[in-house]
Amino acid sequence: MQISKKISRALKALIVLVMVVALNGALTFVFEPYGSKSQIMWTDYRQQENLDTVFVGTSLTERAFDPMYFDSQANSNSYNMATPGQWIEESQSAMETAIADHPINTVVYGLEFSSLQGDKVPHPGRAFYQYKNQGDPLGFCLDAVRLLSKPDCYTTADSINWMFPWITNHVKGLNRTVANVTMKLDGTSIYDAAEANEPGWTYYGRGYGNYTDVNDPNKGKQRLYTDDYKNRELSPDKINVLIEMADYCEERGIDFVVVMPPIPSYNIAAYGKSYFAQAEEVRKIVEEHGGEFYDLNMARPELFDTTNPEFFADHQHLNKAGGEAASKAIATIFEARDGGQDVDSLFYTKDEYRQAMDFISLVTLKATVTDDGIELKARALISGDSPVEYQMMVFDPDKKEWVIIRDWSEDPTYLFDPEESGQYKVCVNARLVGTDVEYDRYRVVKVRL
Repeated sequence: MQISKKISRALKALIVLVMVVALNGALTFVFEPYGSKSQIMWTDYRQQENLDTVFVGTSLTERAFDPMYFDSQANSNSYNMATPGQWIEESQSAMETAIADHPINTVVYGLEFSSLQGDKVPHPGRAFYQYKNQGDPLGFCLDAVRLLSKPDCYTTADSINWMFPWITNHVKGLNRTVANVTMKLDGTSIYDAAEANEPGWTYYGRGYGNYTDVNDPNKGKQRLYTDDYKNRELSPDKINVLIEMADYCEERGIDFVVVMPPIPSYNIAAYGKSYFAQAEEVRKIVEEHGGEFYDLNMARPELFDTTNPEFFADHQHLNKAGGEAASKAIATIFEARDGGQDVDSLFYTKDEYRQAMDFISLVTLKATVTDDGIELKARALISGDSPVEYQMMVFDPDKKEWVIIRDWSEDPTYLFDPEESGQYKVCVNARLVGTDVEYDRYRVVKVRL
């Protein structure tokens, strides 16, 4: 009788387990995005032969380097393995996979400082690892054991959530969910699915896709790189991974090249002095371990024009035109290096950069409602030392024109005290002191009193 009860309980537990697995599978099918960037990258990667160069990194790298433009100038056979939000540990895994599969002679790691910050590590449920090991359960198990054995993984919710990928990686909204399921069932290709999921994004092949959008520094979102990724100290654990990547390549006679993809110049101004300090810290580490370091944000215009707004799709990423220019810039660096030319001459020094960027690249405006009225606070982003002045205006809806409420002043703040409550549209114009232009940059915000 006792044995029968034990068997009964075991069967019930087994039934519950099967139901949980089935439910998890169904939810994963419904909510996990079809046509993700990781799915495309790994699927297309498996079609490649005899690669000699790979690019790894985050979305900044994914959208910065077009293998077709790079190859046409560098006479190489490259592939872009970068994916959005790619952790440095994932970049390391992609690099090692490519080296095992192909006669790689160059690895380009597109670095952004956020990749070297924090102590968290990726979990095996991420799309990167799922599609890396698609059809290879042993490979997935090896990655899972390696990742889950790290304290920063097994002591967090990710040590459990990785078994339920739809929790952290899912489509949002009823319409997107229905479309996601439909595309999985009707035979839509992952490439068409990705383009449907992200209107305006086009996949050009060899791991590279991009937008043609152009970011207007006056009208775009008031976001800075430091808003998304705080200006923090570099993590020793992440630095160690970078060192492991450099050593891995050096031991195999492979060029390890760390490149910082271009971001709009106002982000460098927002970062402040720590940008140069952290870049120099990374440079020394990479070069001490046999690698090369190039910061395209410090490029002279003849290599890459970081001041050209036509190159950027948003406050972080290059668009298609910018990606083409950055790809050619890297190829030009390699040509100069291999030809014995002075590569350093293609870049500004810190002091030269500050002098060249002594202009207003962006102005932000924050409007805060207080008991005394609307407090306006502007901030001009400039890498040089030139003084800035500000002009405050409010839009008159009756006259349909802008009215000056405070003329030019070096004070970036102003208390606007309207007589009536309601919604107001306020604007700040910013320019360098001593000039008479209408403005260098402006910003409009809406606020309700």
